[in-house]
Amino acid sequence: SKVDQSQNRTVDQFARALLQPLPPQSVLIVTNDVAYTATRYLQLCEDFRADVTVLPLELMSYLWFKDWAKKYVTEVTFPGDYYLPGKLDGYVASSSKYAGKTSYALVDFMRENVHRRPLYLTHLIKPIDDGPVEKEFSFLPFGFSFQIIPKDQVSQLNGKEAQAQSFKNLELFPVPPPGTFPDDSWEAYILGMRQDFFERTAKMIAH
Repeated sequence: SKVDQSQNRTVDQFARALLQPLPPQSVLIVTNDVAYTATRYLQLCEDFRADVTVLPLELMSYLWFKDWAKKYVTEVTFPGDYYLPGKLDGYVASSSKYAGKTSYALVDFMRENVHRRPLYLTHLIKPIDDGPVEKEFSFLPFGFSFQIIPKDQVSQLNGKEAQAQSFKNLELFPVPPPGTFPDDSWEAYILGMRQDFFERTAKMIAH
């Protein structure tokens, strides 16, 4: 029945599909709440892929996050006091609590860390953050996320193989029958991201 959700493993499967394929000691930047809370549950409660550092992009925009990261995040450099998406420029500039603080864009974070540890992003944002991101970096489907790679290094990699590998993860995250979940549920949101990911991957392989 709709009340009995004891066999509903959608969120669990989603989180495992994100974490399982990643190389050891990867950094996974997540762009929504469900990806962060689901992956962190597996890491903290089930000790599943605890070697992966999961960073919530939205929380990186708060001043307290860098202090938290100093205690719990290693081998990651934050090139400022807080992450600042371009659309928030006006708001932050008018807020006194940010006075004297240094902001950084997503591209700044990538530049500082891409050579330190393998970097991955759960979901491509359009526009991702600002122009330099797509000018300097490529995003190759890998597992159920996108690997962040400097454009001048892409030619050294077998991009087709990396992209094709993503389809092997279909079994990690099977699709339930249509209409299983309400359109406004977290499960439907997750399945929408899954569909978007594989459509993007298919287009990249086709080209």
